[in-house]
Amino acid sequence: MAGLLLIGVAFPGVARAAEPIKGDATFSAGDGYARLVLKLAEDVESEVVTAGSIIVIRFKQPVDIPVDKLSDAVPDYVGSARRDPDGMAVRFALKRTVTVNAMTAGEKYFVDLLPDTWRGQPPGLPQDVVEALARRARDAEQLAERTVRFLETT
Repeated sequence: MAGLLLIGVAFPGVARAAEPIKGDATFSAGDGYARLVLKLAEDVESEVVTAGSIIVIRFKQPVDIPVDKLSDAVPDYVGSARRDPDGMAVRFALKRTVTVNAMTAGEKYFVDLLPDTWRGQPPGLPQDVVEALARRARDAEQLAERTVRFLETT
């Protein structure tokens, strides 16, 4: 036990790495499809895979997202939802055949479940999310410009 404490003191990043990233999730249905939105406290790399009637969202870091009641929000699409004990993935058991469309927008992840009757392009990001991303890009560009000007004058 003392060795573990010493590792935590000597390498604080190692101790924090095991801390799950907090977040929340909402599922909604409308306009002919279902949308899962994951909001995390930090940007965490993820991937969405399907295996038969199961959707798995895997994360590069553990996450703490309550998913117990998500299937209640879209009962026509999802039968059950669970988070893996290690926090590295969330899983959804589907009730119907869908095509999955996943998009990342900063710390938010959008996973659309498009029924087999879906035609056309997948839905896009909500307008407020697009505007927020544009604002962040402008702010980052301005900061980079100020940094370059500062470095040129020093």
